[in-house]
Amino acid sequence: MAGRVLRHRHLEKDIAQPNIGLLQYNLKGLRGAKVAFEKPGFEINNDKFKLKTKNLSDLIDLPEDAGINAIPRIQANTPLKATEKLADLEHAVLAHSLTSYKQVGAKPLNAWLTQYWFLTALPQRFTPFRQSSPNIQLFAVWKDRKLVFSEKDDFGQYIDRNGFYKIKYPELTDLEQQRLWLDRNYGDILCRIAIEKVSENQHIEDEIEKLSNVMGKSCCQNMMRIKH
Repeated sequence: MAGRVLRHRHLEKDIAQPNIGLLQYNLKGLRGAKVAFEKPGFEINNDKFKLKTKNLSDLIDLPEDAGINAIPRIQANTPLKATEKLADLEHAVLAHSLTSYKQVGAKPLNAWLTQYWFLTALPQRFTPFRQSSPNIQLFAVWKDRKLVFSEKDDFGQYIDRNGFYKIKYPELTDLEQQRLWLDRNYGDILCRIAIEKVSENQHIEDEIEKLSNVMGKSCCQNMMRIKH
């Protein structure tokens, strides 16, 4: 978080006073959750890795004159106080995950080292890289001399979704057209590519539609599914 403050900004003078504030409790901690520092965080609801307090003033040793650096995350304390300090909790959980060689099953690291779970999709399912939002794949398909946003069904057919997703095409005013940094017309681009590829015996509209099936793919968040 601290690395995002004034990122890529040119400073005319050095920072003379604190410019980052930390809340004493996060929202989960205020609501009394048993586990408040996860996603992001390493807290787990068990005796070994559950913090005794959610008060950040107690979890972080941060004197008034302290600078911001990553030393606590790199250099582990001895002994570790995993239930009392955030940095110690991270070290303890990582050590447990990476060096518990007697664990079995698809979840722990040992599954990759001494077992054959890597031949299945289960490890990735149990520990995904990130939780993706629901999304849809739309194809801007060229049909009847216009673009139609469509979804592909199980049979590979393109189904018109303009009405279903309430897709509208805004008309730009003359002033808005003048202010465009780059004037790009997707239909014109398809036409130019199709002219270069089409032969005398081919219909150019068919070639444009074929190109749009490949080039018109886009992924969007499906807000309708998120709301439901």
